Amino acid sequence: MIELTNSKKLYELILISGNNKSNFAKKIGVSPATITFIFKNKRATPHVAKLIIDELNVDFNEIFEVKELKEA
Repeated sequence: MIELTNSKKLYELILISGNNKSNFAKKIGVSPATITFIFKNKRATPHVAKLIIDELNVDFNEIFEVKELKEA
């Protein structure tokens, strides 16, 4: 699982890039609901995390962390 570890930094980077969350979502090809989900639930799919870090040109570890899934 990919966990969002620094939501404040992610939001700042989105704003610095000249976007709001909705525009940023469209720019990377995901729905605004996907970005809202990431901020609310603090997790992302590997694909979406890659889209985000590539667009913002930041290191993965600045805003995300890989966490092991807990077995039920």
